[in-house]
Amino acid sequence: MDPNLPFEYDSPDSLFFEQETLVFSIFFIHKFQTPSEIKTKLTSLLKYLQIEFQPYIDHYPWYQAPIQFQIVEERGFHYIYGELVYGDYLNDLWLVTKILQGFTSRDSNIYVRLFDQDGEFLLIEGSDHLDEWMDPISGTNRIWIHDLKFKIIGNDYFPDKGLTLLQALRFIEETPYKFLNPESLNRYLIQKLCSFPEECLKNLFVEEVKVSQLLFDSVLASKPTYVANAAFNFKMKQDSVFAGGFSGSESKLKLEILDQGCFPSVSDPVLQVRVSAFAHLYLKQITQQGEFDEGLEKGKVLVAALDGFLKDVTVEDVNPKIKTWKEFNKITEEDKLQKELIRYLAISKKVESKEVTIEDLDSLKGEKTSGNDLNRDEIMDKLKHFLDSKGDSGGMRDQDEKDVEFTYDSDKYNDDSDYSSDADDVRFNQSIKEKLKGIDIDEDDFFEFFCKDALKLSDEEISNYRNVVNEDEIKLSRKIAELDEDDFADNEIENDRDEEGQQEEDIEAITNLLQSLQTEGGITGPTATLLTQLGLDINKLMNDPEQL
Repeated sequence: MDPNLPFEYDSPDSLFFEQETLVFSIFFIHKFQTPSEIKTKLTSLLKYLQIEFQPYIDHYPWYQAPIQFQIVEERGFHYIYGELVYGDYLNDLWLVTKILQGFTSRDSNIYVRLFDQDGEFLLIEGSDHLDEWMDPISGTNRIWIHDLKFKIIGNDYFPDKGLTLLQALRFIEETPYKFLNPESLNRYLIQKLCSFPEECLKNLFVEEVKVSQLLFDSVLASKPTYVANAAFNFKMKQDSVFAGGFSGSESKLKLEILDQGCFPSVSDPVLQVRVSAFAHLYLKQITQQGEFDEGLEKGKVLVAALDGFLKDVTVEDVNPKIKTWKEFNKITEEDKLQKELIRYLAISKKVESKEVTIEDLDSLKGEKTSGNDLNRDEIMDKLKHFLDSKGDSGGMRDQDEKDVEFTYDSDKYNDDSDYSSDADDVRFNQSIKEKLKGIDIDEDDFFEFFCKDALKLSDEEISNYRNVVNEDEIKLSRKIAELDEDDFADNEIENDRDEEGQQEEDIEAITNLLQSLQTEGGITGPTATLLTQLGLDINKLMNDPEQL
């Protein structure tokens, strides 16, 4: 670990990692406490942080190795510094982020910084929810986690450029009240983190692997249980392929770390090894062709994988050692990780594995997404959130901000319920109330306000959506009014030829309108809003305009 790294990092170009690595720093900032008092407080916090991570350190199959952290002193600051190599497996990155976010609820003076080999991964992930001035470069050292929220140092402090860590720390010491609290970014990131740790747990699998007694005694009995998974990940990346059957030629390799006698035979016992989705997919691919003993073939791969992994990575022995393979299997079957997480209230019940296929590989490896491509369901969720039909305030909840509590549970010292993200909605609605107070607005003003504040659209996008209003929209509006007055009020309408011809003309107009909406991305346009408020399903109309 390099505790000086956070102070050296002032732009993504200044970073270099051999592998994808998460770096985090936990500061306790109190203007009126001495360095000695702050170090004492950090020592206490370190014990709680150890409790937070201990179930994962002991029982979780990390991509390469468990997370590491310690108290350090650099540039006159004491802080907790930590690193995690997560490789291509983004689930490990977000798991740690979720735990650290919850950890900030322990004290209002805790401030957490995170970055990885790409720099500000939180800003990259939430780029669609940032102001125009903010980007991963000018945002260097500007985003922090504090009191469960993702907060940003504004552009009025050293404008239009990234900060050094020292500059950011001085800002927190002197003017923490000037932190920006971006609602949209917080809602997006918190929603993403809400799926953890369950997302990690459902991507864990048990593989049955035949191992020789020599391999068990010399390696598996003395190393942490995550080592098998880490070795498979190492070999998977080394091979860089997910196709083709295993030929069995590994037994002819010249092993550099292990004895040739470590390769398994048909009569060797089966070991139950817990692995993550990457290793599971890898083993599934190399054993899917041919008729052979899968456990034996997986065992041969494990020997070759361990030989390469242990040559490249130093893994300390555990004490005491696991005595027999039966004891090893019992530990796997008991799934102590989930037992501990349930006991600490981190999860409410056991999470079952969800089978994955090779098509899931890209989503497991993951790209840090910007969220540009909203699908229709996401847009309709935004509409539903903004235009809640209940209440006299346009769907805004009449709940005071003072009634909202932020709680987090994670260990035996804290028995509260999970953090409630409803607080985000309350603050969002309260801000809208303040903006609307004392303002007389017409429909056009409301439409513009709705597009900017609820859908976060730019002026250019709003202008494009306004251009969708054409002759077909006018025909549609008139037709809806006529149908409301005549067709639906009278159950004895005669379907004569003239009326059928008129209906065909109307359907043609509606079809043209919906086609224009599709080409213009009009699912969020004013007509879409009108149809939604009339109780019509836009998605169904796109497929079958005769529903009107």
